[in-house]
Amino acid sequence: MSKNKAYKIIESIIIFVIGLLFTLSILNESFINYIIGAIVVIVGVLLFVKGIVDSSKKSVVLPASILGGCLVALGIAILANYLNITAFIMNSIAIILIAVGTLFVIDSIIRFVNKATTLGTFELVIGLIALTFGIVFLFWRDYIWIIFGVLLMVYGIFSLVMTLVSLKKK
Repeated sequence: MSKNKAYKIIESIIIFVIGLLFTLSILNESFINYIIGAIVVIVGVLLFVKGIVDSSKKSVVLPASILGGCLVALGIAILANYLNITAFIMNSIAIILIAVGTLFVIDSIIRFVNKATTLGTFELVIGLIALTFGIVFLFWRDYIWIIFGVLLMVYGIFSLVMTLVSLKKK
């Protein structure tokens, strides 16, 4: 097994676990802040260490180190409940889903005009689903994290299965 495949397997398992944590967040609302804060701290530490390793003893003040330090500080602020990041993320997800859904619907109309009905139908369905979820998430925010968690778990399982299948083919 190659190093890249091993990383892909680990990444799939981590994505599944993060999805599971998001799904279980219905039990405690502040759990989302802890998950996001911990993820931001971990990414910040990794970037900071990468900046130090890449510096080759010239200087620690590199973009990766600065960004890593900022992310660590942001993650600590989220963990300490100083920042309410969940409301921002929920609004962002809803607005992004509405925007992406609208773009898909518009593109499907263009595809129908250009006689590409199969792709147009597919884009219309995807666009309407994204648009509907975006509008629903604006009003029923309690379930956004559960759905997001389930989607992450499904993607983690899919990615793991695809990686394992690619290993079996060799």
